Amino acid sequence: MNKVLFYHLEFPAGGTEKVTINIAKFLSNKNYEIHVMTSNKTQDKNFPYIKNIIEIPNQKSAFDESSAENFLIEYLQQKEIDIFVLPARLAPDLCSQIKKRTKCKIVFCLHSMPLWEVKSLLCSKKERSRRNLYKRIHWYTTTYIKGYWFNSYNRRFIAPYRETYNNVDVFVTLCTDYRNKLKKILHCSGKKIEIISNSEERPSQVNLNKKKQIIYSGRLSFFDKRVDRLLAIWEKCQDSLKDWELIIIGEGEERTNLA
Repeated sequence: MNKVLFYHLEFPAGGTEKVTINIAKFLSNKNYEIHVMTSNKTQDKNFPYIKNIIEIPNQKSAFDESSAENFLIEYLQQKEIDIFVLPARLAPDLCSQIKKRTKCKIVFCLHSMPLWEVKSLLCSKKERSRRNLYKRIHWYTTTYIKGYWFNSYNRRFIAPYRETYNNVDVFVTLCTDYRNKLKKILHCSGKKIEIISNSEERPSQVNLNKKKQIIYSGRLSFFDKRVDRLLAIWEKCQDSLKDWELIIIGEGEERTNLA
């Protein structure tokens, strides 16, 4: 029986963790033994198809990688884990140590577009510029040109992608376009890159006898969720959809601006 360990900062939490849960269920039916390690176990909940959910002890913060590294590697060694899966978060140093100190295969899963960090940075800068005239002028005369014309912000983020790619056995992305983009920014053949779209569990039955509602459920943050765009779209089409309603469910720092 092959053993697989997924590592999350928090578990169970959001969409990435839901994908892991779906994959774990699928793999357990294929006779894989599933383990999950997390820096922060957010719910005291067990899943029948996950053998162990381990919370790293005595960790100062979820992002304190140094305190988690030895605990994680010792677990990989003791349990003789065959495959280590790191979803979402680039951690080239961790992958390098696992490669040196264990025999397990390493899979990194990118659950977003390549170089999403650049988009996040630019959106964050643009958001801050809305509240300050000087920053707004700087955004249009400098940041926008550097970010979108010359891709000046890309360079600082490419190195962790390249180091992660070099230290893993498989680099998973969501679609062909993302695979091609990774090949371009990493100047590689892409032989390690595999395409696996996010999992979706098919419902056993669908109820069509319900209200006409469009529901957004998620974090209310500007730079990665952009619920303001959803509201702008809804404003343009709501008059032609009078029997529909838009419902937004979530919390976050953008809530006040969206009200």
